[in-house]
Formats: sequence, structure tokens, C-alpha cells
Amino acid sequence: MKTINLIEFSLDDYLYGLNVDHLEKITYSVAVTPLPAAPPSLLGMINFRGDFLPVLNIRKKCGVPFKPVALSDKLIIVKNSVTRFAMIVDSVGETMNADTSKIVSADSIWSGLTYLTGVYRAGAKSVMVIDDEKILRDDDNDFILRNISTASPDG
Repeated sequence: MKTINLIEFSLDDYLYGLNVDHLEKITYSVAVTPLPAAPPSLLGMINFRGDFLPVLNIRKKCGVPFKPVALSDKLIIVKNSVTRFAMIVDSVGETMNADTSKIVSADSIWSGLTYLTGVYRAGAKSVMVIDDEKILRDDDNDFILRNISTASPDG
């Protein structure tokens, strides 16, 4: 049985999963600095341990209605083969060892679900598995990849 470790997070009442191998840190939300002329999929940037990181508007990407950032929200720092970025989520749940045979391919559900790897059936709940590299690959996020690298305030 092939498995993948996922960290579960929520946006409103929807559950999502992120590959733990791409998880750098989970922390409390912080103030996000808006960036002039940034695309709608970019909330702004944060200073995380001396590095400026883009904050992806994961709610917009997932089709979940906007809500102001709350003190109870969590910040997920993602580090993958493309870049490092942050996502603000409502809550973070458990880590699960997901049987890959129970992940229904996103293409078999709908051909346009480019940001999802698939949907994991975890008992009575369904967890949408985010593809954290593909989510950065569209017109809006080309702006992120071109214009924001992990930068330090020290230069």
C-alpha cells in the first residue's frame, strides 16, 4: 500500500490536505502587507523569520468566499521545488497517512480542477488534496514567480 502524509486544514466548512513533505511551518496568522498592482490571487507579503514571503489567496484559488483574517486563523508556510509561500487558513487539523488508492483523481471528478491532486476519502469526510506546485502555475501567479523570490530585508 502506497501512502502520502497529509496535513489537514479548513477554509469555512471545507477540508483540504497538503503534502507534509512541502510543509515548512504552521504558526499563528500575522498582518499581511498588501502589494501595489498585485494580482487578486496574492494577498500581499509577510516578513517570516527575516524573509519576505508572498501570501497566496488560497480562499480565492479554492472558490471559497472572502473573509477578513481573524486572530484565530493559522498561517501555513509551504516550501516546494518552485518557491516558498504562505497561505492563511481557518484552522489546521490532524496529520493523516493517506492510502493513495483512496485518493480519487481530480481529473476523474472534473477536468478543470487544476489545483487539486484529487479527493481523499477519509471515512465519512472528504479531503481535497491541494497540488501546491500547480496552484502557482497560472497567469496571476506567474506574477508571483517572476517578481517575488524569497527575499531578505538585509538584501
